[in-house]
Amino acid sequence: MFFKKIAFGVSLLLLLLPLVETELKIFNSAGLKGAFFPKAKPVLNDSDWFSGDYQKKAEEYLTDTVGFRNVLVRLNNQIDYSLYEKLHAYDIVVGKENSLQATTHFDAYLGKLRIPHVAFDTMSYKLSRLQDTLKKLNKFLFFIIAPSKGSYDIERAPYWYNAKKEGRSFYEEITENFDKRNVDYLDFNTIFLSGKKSSNKRKAYTDYGIHWASHNGAWAFDTILRYIESRSVYTDLPKIENISYVEIDTALQMDVDLTSSLNLMFPYKFSHKFYDCRFDVRKTSENKVNLMIISDSYYGLFNSFGMADHTFDTYSYWYYFKTVYKKNDPNSYQSNALDLKSEIDKTNVIFILATFTNLDMPGWGFIDKAYSLYFP
Repeated sequence: MFFKKIAFGVSLLLLLLPLVETELKIFNSAGLKGAFFPKAKPVLNDSDWFSGDYQKKAEEYLTDTVGFRNVLVRLNNQIDYSLYEKLHAYDIVVGKENSLQATTHFDAYLGKLRIPHVAFDTMSYKLSRLQDTLKKLNKFLFFIIAPSKGSYDIERAPYWYNAKKEGRSFYEEITENFDKRNVDYLDFNTIFLSGKKSSNKRKAYTDYGIHWASHNGAWAFDTILRYIESRSVYTDLPKIENISYVEIDTALQMDVDLTSSLNLMFPYKFSHKFYDCRFDVRKTSENKVNLMIISDSYYGLFNSFGMADHTFDTYSYWYYFKTVYKKNDPNSYQSNALDLKSEIDKTNVIFILATFTNLDMPGWGFIDKAYSLYFP
């Protein structure tokens, strides 16, 4: 009987602890990371009460905010990962050699994502005409295809993943149409794949990041500068020199960004070394060159190093052609609130940067909108 009382007391305590923690927040455990949005506390009113909506909202709210929930979620995630290599994070899986991979990037490379062929043909036609028109105004517009972890790491996809090619990829469609229309574009995917076996220190990706590795920042941006020089009237841009690769003990966040939303009890174990780059900038031009960037998150690597700050007089970064950031300006702007024609008029060089999974909407509306300005 005594042991039954103890067992009952322990069980009751375990049931009450989450409720006590919910109200008092004694332990204040860290919140979950990733696409997690706790439900708001519902407001009681007659209509929601009699319709049953209040009860449903209250249940969702209590489920998301009950004490120790975050700890238990992490514990469950850790058990599944340690025993079965199963992760509870959107689009993140464990690949071969303990690498982290994103299946949508494999899907994009293998042609599992579809879009009508005519979309690329029309887009490349408009981009070609825009380039020709802007060149006559001494402005240089070009496209940059970022590397793809889907193509770079396809041999390290999980064993269960079907790595059979199913159709033409966005990348194949867009490069074919660019070549047909003589569009100026820089293809980092081809560059990194061709050098994949020749340089271990300049791998395109770390095992734990979805964006290109940080040690590529200086070299890649200098490659962009040299491309601009070779194709435009701006032939004396700054040089990025004395690039060296330094082994670091703690990985930069951008090199392990796939681990940030895993919500494990213990840190993810890394099995390879990380590198950072050191460089100098030699300014060689007195010309005031202004830059416009339309890009997805792949420009974040250059932004973290302040590459445009070092090499261009002014610049504006149009994130997904939606939110705009400008040099030496702490404010951000919505693109639809700006006069695009005026912004282009004061710009010398424009590039659109996107990785494989974002090639289905090149420029995110910029090409169509700019085309309508010059070809109404």
